[in-house]
Parts: sequence; C-alpha cells; structure tokens
Amino acid sequence: MSFNARELGKRIKRNEIRRLSRSNGIEMCCIQETKMEKIEDRIGGEIWGDKDYEWVYRKSEGRSGGLILIWNTKVFSKTSSWHLKGMLVANGRWVDEDADMVIINVYALCSVLEKEQLCEAIKIIVEQYEDRKICVVGDFNSIREENDRVG
Repeated sequence: MSFNARELGKRIKRNEIRRLSRSNGIEMCCIQETKMEKIEDRIGGEIWGDKDYEWVYRKSEGRSGGLILIWNTKVFSKTSSWHLKGMLVANGRWVDEDADMVIINVYALCSVLEKEQLCEAIKIIVEQYEDRKICVVGDFNSIREENDRVG
C-alpha cells in the first residue's frame, strides 16, 4: 500500500494507516510526506500494530518530505536499505515467492530539475538490480492537467 500521509505527527493518521493495512491484508506499506524530522521507534509499532514488523525511514527536510517503508517480517526479509534525496530503498527477499526484490518509495519535490534527477537515480537503481523484481511506488507530485491541481 502507498499512502501520502501529509503529516504523520498525529496519532489519528497512524491509527488510520494501521486500520487500512489490517482490514485489507496489507503486508507492506510505503508512506510519503511524513513531515517528521525526528521519528521515534514507537511510531513503527503504532503504524503496524503488532510485533512482526520492520521498518526504515528517511526524515523530512524541514516540513517537506519524509518517507517510511514498513513491512511484515514474515513476508519480506530486508538485506539492505538506503536513502537518496526523494527516495527510500529496501533490498531484500519476498519470502512467499522466494524472489529477490527492490522496493523504492518515492516522494518527489515539485522542481522539474529535481524530478529529473530523481528519475535518473531510479533508472540507475533499476539497471543495477535488473535481475530482481522492482517495485517503485510513491508520490511523484505530478498532474496530467492543470485543473487537477488542488491546494
């Protein structure tokens, strides 16, 4: 599941993500726009709701961005993770399918130049891990038509 939180500081948002995940059998959740510069360990438990989880995060830059990737440890086994500007990456194994997998959680800034740089970085990761399944999810801050713009 991919979820743009538009700020995760309030417990009600974390509870909503947990409710959605549990009621829909979600095994992995990619959260964008946490707007949290500091993320305490308890946040992961509040989002997931049980002990069978692992998570990685990228703190926000001021009030912009912030990413979380959280998953059921019975389903995905992480071997490494890293972050670059605008993305959080987890490399590991999807247990049920016995498949190596790379998950890329994206939050793109509005600048065209920064979006181009982000896309180039994603392309490099995809080429580097071409032997694995790759999942790219997130908020690319893109619209197709000007009248789609809100806010």
